[in-house]
Amino acid sequence: MAGSLLRRLLNRLDITNYRCYIPNLLGVEILIKITFGEFFKYFK
Repeated sequence: MAGSLLRRLLNRLDITNYRCYIPNLLGVEILIKITFGEFFKYFK
């Protein structure tokens, strides 16, 4: 389920924005880590 959701999200990415997207990967990764860090605090 998560795999298909991720695939659908990746399919929505515009290929023309590919070069603009790559430098933002690090920022996205940090944002995801912060978001999941906050998310998991509620389950501890």
